[in-house]
Amino acid sequence: MDHTFAITIFCFDEQAGQILSIADAIAERVRKVGGNTLCSIGHIGRLQRIVDNDAEYVDPLYMLSELREDHKALAQPLVVLFESTRKGD
Repeated sequence: MDHTFAITIFCFDEQAGQILSIADAIAERVRKVGGNTLCSIGHIGRLQRIVDNDAEYVDPLYMLSELREDHKALAQPLVVLFESTRKGD
């Protein structure tokens, strides 16, 4: 495996972990104030904002650019929401 590609994948893994930890913190705060969180795979599907790429083959560099843009799209509203919940601490 190309060294640069491996580093890139590692960075995406790290970012995914950060997104999940932020999402978990937000979910805990939502539950604390009596709100509802995700409850099933179907619920997640209905709320999905990122379009799946079901192509049989995707060029690796294109795949990375899609992942980068998808991560940006996921992270931006989570960060805004997380920052707004911190104001209530």
